[in-house]
Amino acid sequence: MKEESRRIALPIKTERLLLRPYLSEDADAFHQYMSDDVVLRYEPYPPLDRASSDEELAKRIADPDFIAVCLPPDEDHPWGRLIGHIFFSPCAFSSWEIGWMLDRAYWKRGYAKEAAAAVIECAFRAGLAHRVIAMCNPENEASERLMVRLGMRCEGRLVKNLYFRTDDDGTPLWLDTVMYAVLCEEWQMR
Repeated sequence: MKEESRRIALPIKTERLLLRPYLSEDADAFHQYMSDDVVLRYEPYPPLDRASSDEELAKRIADPDFIAVCLPPDEDHPWGRLIGHIFFSPCAFSSWEIGWMLDRAYWKRGYAKEAAAAVIECAFRAGLAHRVIAMCNPENEASERLMVRLGMRCEGRLVKNLYFRTDDDGTPLWLDTVMYAVLCEEWQMR
């Protein structure tokens, strides 16, 4: 059950990033990572062609669950260069789900942790969230390591709980999910 909720205030500036809503000017950078099969390996959709990417960007411009992760503004990108996004969506009982995706060119630089930590911090500080959860395919070791680095604890593994694709006969290709979470009081104590 999804609750309608207040949102964290954007933009958010971190040491190296600008978090803001998506803009139509993000189209090229958005397509760059949304068309990359390596970036989308664990996502429920295939790489997007340009037309599909532009349609998806239009949806995300209107969807407050998606926060653009950008490098700071510069001469070529006065709105900040888009490098990925944070998904941050309200759930029931003052819980929020967080997820992330970055252009592969920006992996292994700490940007996902910096962006996710800033969003979690803002949500807890504003009193929006009691709990923040994150889920991923257990084969997505990088995301699972990030959850641990964010101070989240493993709450369990859901066995064959979802599928995104089927085999040639239409049989679901079931996937497991690991779930992590952090409570507001745990975040404050770290």
